Amino acid sequence: MLDVSEVRGPLQVIGYDWHSQGSPVEGDGRVIDFGERADLTLYLKVTDRIGLSGAVVSVGIPGLFEGGDLSDLFRGASPSIGEVLEWDVSLHLTPAPTREKPLPFFRAQDYHLEFSLSNALGGSVIRQVLLTVTISPIAGATDSSFCISGNQDIRGDRRLSLLEGMDFPYGPPAMNSSGNGDIRSEITDGIFTGSEVPNWESVSWDSDWGPDLRGVDIRFAREVFVETVVAICPTPYLNHRADSVDVAVSLDGESFEKRGKAVALWERTRRGIQAIVVRDVNASTRTVRLTLSHANQAQRIVLSEVYVFGR
Repeated sequence: MLDVSEVRGPLQVIGYDWHSQGSPVEGDGRVIDFGERADLTLYLKVTDRIGLSGAVVSVGIPGLFEGGDLSDLFRGASPSIGEVLEWDVSLHLTPAPTREKPLPFFRAQDYHLEFSLSNALGGSVIRQVLLTVTISPIAGATDSSFCISGNQDIRGDRRLSLLEGMDFPYGPPAMNSSGNGDIRSEITDGIFTGSEVPNWESVSWDSDWGPDLRGVDIRFAREVFVETVVAICPTPYLNHRADSVDVAVSLDGESFEKRGKAVALWERTRRGIQAIVVRDVNASTRTVRLTLSHANQAQRIVLSEVYVFGR
């Protein structure tokens, strides 16, 4: 059971069951891979009178919460003090990057999994830390893996500047008017580059509202071994997004072999900035092709950054 002695509010989580993968760690926590799904059952106890109208419950990590109307949990009935109900919730653990807490590329990072209750005006009535989730390194923890695309926000000892150039096989994108540099540098200059607004540090392609393909070829100065590719895709508006990323490789720049695909794990109704991670590429190449696509009802495909990890 959770210690709720310091929790103040009309609704408290008194316990939970963790149904997902992820190794337990000392104390109350879990180690889990970036993007893994967490399935939990929360046990909520009513400790005081609570109004259902407009109240929202959610659970998640900073930048990524799942939830719904409190009235749905009680199925419209008035809650009784002392009542305990079960709430099953699932979410993919894909924290959004911030300048203060970047993505865990090479080092595991801790995040608090929190429960919150908000009122009709959006004010927080209660916020309760449930456990600490440790996200494993996206690019692997070994010293043999580097950021070979040379992105500027990767620390120097893990960054290799092997990039030779970029091409756009489906046509060049447009750069956000608030961005810095040129189209090519925009894709490797880091998620936060002076503006503090990742949505501005991006390029985008018009996609005419239908399913379509856009992409970039990343050419290296020598043959490299690619392990993981990460596309940072902002969704400033619900019709500006990327829903999937395909990765192919080529030694001659002409014939390409598909090596992996990943889909966006966020709901299409959520705005923000997310990482789409293609793991286990594991191929020697001179060129990496990222092909981005989206489902129907999107006007533009947006890309902020591409990270290529390997050696």
